[in-house]
Amino acid sequence: MSAFTVSNEHIAVLLTAGLAVDHKPLQWEIPAPTDGGLPLNATTGNGVGAGWSINRPNTRTRSLTRASVDAIGQMLLDQNTASVNHRYNDDDLQIYTHTPPRGWRTAVEVLKAINCYRYQAGEVDNWTDTEAHHFCAALETAVIAMLPGYEEAAWAIGRDTPTLAEQHASNGTI
Repeated sequence: MSAFTVSNEHIAVLLTAGLAVDHKPLQWEIPAPTDGGLPLNATTGNGVGAGWSINRPNTRTRSLTRASVDAIGQMLLDQNTASVNHRYNDDDLQIYTHTPPRGWRTAVEVLKAINCYRYQAGEVDNWTDTEAHHFCAALETAVIAMLPGYEEAAWAIGRDTPTLAEQHASNGTI
């Protein structure tokens, strides 16, 4: 596997997509550090919620907001950098400051960008325990829900469940 650090533009695309999620801020869990310490403390600028999960007492949530975008961008860049450094025994550190991306990206482009980021940031042994992993999962779920037809598609499919094409044909919306 060849890993590289994605550009600030790539991270900005992910964050901008997360900021565009309808109805409420994008949220995900911040796992407790493996050293037994506590997750990040809550501040306005980092988007960390002070409430603890009942089922997971050592877990907090973080929300993507305009105030927290720099902190979350830095978290994503740090994870990607840690992955590359792990792979190549490098020690490169970078700073992230959010700048809106050059242009709006489609849901398909954002999903592909999530997959690229996961590939680049996943070299560490504990990837699935990282906050970046949880961010990607939350963003992916939110972006999938924005795809055309998602809202109209059946939740559960049985033998008699009409397809979207059948639904549109019967409504005259093809």
